[in-house]
Amino acid sequence: MLQNRINSFKYAFQGIFDLFRSQPNAKIHLLAAIVVTATGFYFQLSTTEWAIVFMTIFLVLAAEAFN
Repeated sequence: MLQNRINSFKYAFQGIFDLFRSQPNAKIHLLAAIVVTATGFYFQLSTTEWAIVFMTIFLVLAAEAFN
């Protein structure tokens, strides 16, 4: 039971790494996410603003993965 759960996480992370390894646009989106996050620290975003930023980053990366 525990081994199945561990394997599930292993396969999920492998899929994420494969996405960034094989898709050039995913790499661009990841770079943009890093720049936006750094900019957010610079401008000292509020908790609500951080939530919106991270939700947007997640949705863009998820859309890229589905694509």
